[in-house]
Amino acid sequence: MESLIFSVLPVSDVIETERLMLKEVNPKVSDFIFTRLKDNEIKACYALDYDDKLKIEKEKWEKGLTTYNISFRNFLLFSKISKEVIGRAGFHTWQIHHHRAEIGYGIDKAEQLNKGYMGEALAAIIPYGFEQMELNRIEAFLSPHNTPSVKLMERFGFVKEGSLREHYFKNGIHEDSDCYSILRREFDAKPALFETIR
Repeated sequence: MESLIFSVLPVSDVIETERLMLKEVNPKVSDFIFTRLKDNEIKACYALDYDDKLKIEKEKWEKGLTTYNISFRNFLLFSKISKEVIGRAGFHTWQIHHHRAEIGYGIDKAEQLNKGYMGEALAAIIPYGFEQMELNRIEAFLSPHNTPSVKLMERFGFVKEGSLREHYFKNGIHEDSDCYSILRREFDAKPALFETIR
């Protein structure tokens, strides 16, 4: 698996933290994954444990993840300890001309939950968004009931702006989302926070 991520995939940015290697998945890498790799390799690459999840990822790619002004930058979270992809984090709905993107993240391996991996990853990915992607605003849409995500965003200085009613459709239910954001000037004012966590 290590050779698949770092040798087979096209060259892209790699960020290293204490326990993780973060391999960037941009549109070029995504195209390579879905046109050149076999299903079992795609599942391993994205830490997908079910064929239904593979189908969803293929459908998203086939229908187009980018347009002339919308793109994404995601990262595969590769554990130095377990030697496998344990999750993903990064930016989607990247409005290039407006310098904003939505952050998304998740640990796909249940045994790797509650070990601080996502905080470690986001401490590197958020600066990447501001410094490499030249974002002015990073936003997150969270379920009000997702306490771990709320705490994570608050830990990184995100500010709750309000609620969007019935914003997501999940498990047959329209759910509200709370909107959080951090601006470049707020990030610039807190460099020590990100250095401490990384």
